[in-house]
Amino acid sequence: MNKGFSVVEVAIVLIVISVLIVIAVPNFFSALISSNEAGILKAMQALRDAEAEYFELDLDRDDVMDFTSRIGSLYIQGTLRCPSFEDGQSKCSESDSLVDISFEKAIAIGSRAECAVPKTGYCIQFAGDVDGEDVFVLKSDYGWEASTVRIGRTGRRDFAVYSDGIIRCTRSKARKGHPGRFEATRLSDICDR
Repeated sequence: MNKGFSVVEVAIVLIVISVLIVIAVPNFFSALISSNEAGILKAMQALRDAEAEYFELDLDRDDVMDFTSRIGSLYIQGTLRCPSFEDGQSKCSESDSLVDISFEKAIAIGSRAECAVPKTGYCIQFAGDVDGEDVFVLKSDYGWEASTVRIGRTGRRDFAVYSDGIIRCTRSKARKGHPGRFEATRLSDICDR
């Protein structure tokens, strides 16, 4: 009597495994996208809260109530990572920072969601419809946008938050698999979750 599996038995096992994979993979990507979108919503809330604190407490110590247009680093004053140096210091400490280090690497430059290290599948940038270099504009307004790194794989929606504090989102219109293009604006729908 031969021991082992027949070709038919092996084929049946492979078919069952294939069916399970076909069922599981879309559910996995759907769960991943939901998780990434929940994570970037939290990041947008963190940016909103950091800008409010920066403004209300005049953390850059320039005696002007204003927002900032930069995430920055612990070595650059006037940013969310380093509002201002302590007297005699040339670097901020992590405890002075309004946002964590993961925001630094998630900054995109340009119109596409391309950054060094995405934050939960998203890149972040200062909103294109707010002049972040105009000191008069920054006295009353700011804007941050987040766009998915790969549409349909890491996220489906783009997000934005402005000085009104409302997080807005829109479904990305770019092709699946391509980088997002920061499509959410202050006119986009309010995100409830």
